[in-house]
Amino acid sequence: RLAAKYGVNESQFLVTPGFALRAYAFNTSRPLFRDNLRLRQAVNFAIDRAAIRRISGGPAISRLTDQYLPPTLPGFSNARIYPLQRPDVRRARALARGHTRGGKAVLYTFDVPLPLAIAQIIKRNLAEIGLEVRVKGIPPPVYGGRVARPGEPYDLAFLPWAPDYLDPFSYLNVFFDGRYAGDANFANFAKFNSPKYNRLLRRAARLQGSARRRAYGRLDVQLARDAAPLVAIDFLNDPTLVSKRVGCAARRAQHASFDLAAVCLK
Repeated sequence: RLAAKYGVNESQFLVTPGFALRAYAFNTSRPLFRDNLRLRQAVNFAIDRAAIRRISGGPAISRLTDQYLPPTLPGFSNARIYPLQRPDVRRARALARGHTRGGKAVLYTFDVPLPLAIAQIIKRNLAEIGLEVRVKGIPPPVYGGRVARPGEPYDLAFLPWAPDYLDPFSYLNVFFDGRYAGDANFANFAKFNSPKYNRLLRRAARLQGSARRRAYGRLDVQLARDAAPLVAIDFLNDPTLVSKRVGCAARRAQHASFDLAAVCLK
């Protein structure tokens, strides 16, 4: 309604790419997805990302993604690994064949209407590749601590993430460095702990400047394509509505909050 009334980025209603990620983590410490790359890749091909965005509000809400770094972060490399506009069910079934193990999965998500509705989309998508999904809703205030508990019996977990600072460490290391698995202050919901990627992540964290950006850009592609610990869905856009008195407003670039110091009044 705001877009229809004001237009987008024309006068009062400003929408710019944001940095908050919505994703789902595979619990790699549990039997279903542990050492089961083909099934993790199959789920990435089976998920209908566009349908998830559609019930969330449509294209104005977010930018679809299959990778873990924001497209607007320096160093990002768009590898086009998994389908964004519609699932590739044929490819997903081929990857899943012989790898669904028990054929049952538990999905943890927030016990509020939109995440529960999205979970039903995922449940239908994964039924197409032979996985029966049971959805368990958990109150948001206790969600992170619950998922971080050792031995918590989920196979997939909703991962909403807004970084404290804009650096690839606050995505890739926080998500995938094994030292953070099971720590409620971080977001390694995948319980991912790979000696190979631990080494690469820690090496990238010690770099600076363009070398750091290139290393993380490569790691983002490598993790999404060759390890697939998450299903990335989208990066939420940042909307701002200003009054008629605002004569200029800074377009956001490398920060996710509106820059009040750059606003002028008529």
